[in-house]
This record gives sequence, structure tokens and C-alpha cells, in this order.
Amino acid sequence: MFPIAFGLGALIWFSIGIASLTTMAIGLVVIIIFAIQASQGHLPSIYIWYGVAAEALLIWALRPNIKKLMAGNERVIGMSLNGWLRARKEAKAKENK
Repeated sequence: MFPIAFGLGALIWFSIGIASLTTMAIGLVVIIIFAIQASQGHLPSIYIWYGVAAEALLIWALRPNIKKLMAGNERVIGMSLNGWLRARKEAKAKENK
């Protein structure tokens, strides 16, 4: 499970570049992985509920970040695709002034 969650987390991180959104997305990925493994009989189904509870705690803990996301003020990492596109957009806006 770790390689899948880590790989998808890295992909989300470097494409979106927002730590709080990446954290919540990884939580959802883990729930999906638990559900798939439970449906195949590899894990007990209670693991799905553990994942849901962990995701609920994450969302509760990240409430301030979610408010920033909704307002469009959450910090974007410059090394990500999203950060690069934003920097490019800002540079064009300065150029056009």
C-alpha cells in the first residue's frame, strides 16, 4: 500500500502544490486502497472505517487551511506545476501593465 499511496501523493503534490489538499487527497487514496483490499479479502473491512475516521480527523484539523483554499489564499509550492503556472501568469500580468 505504501508505494501506491506515496507515488500518488508525490504526483498530487507536484501537480497541485498545496500541502493541505495533498494531505486530504492521500487520505482518500488510502480509503480507496483499503476498500479494494477489503473487497478482495486481504484486509478486514474495519480498516475502511479507520480510514474514514482518520480522514474526518484530517479535515477537522485542516479547517483553517480549507477556509484559505475556499478564499483562494492557500500557499502554493513553487516547485509544483500549479506554482509554475501561477508564476508564469503573474509574470505575464506584470509584463502587460
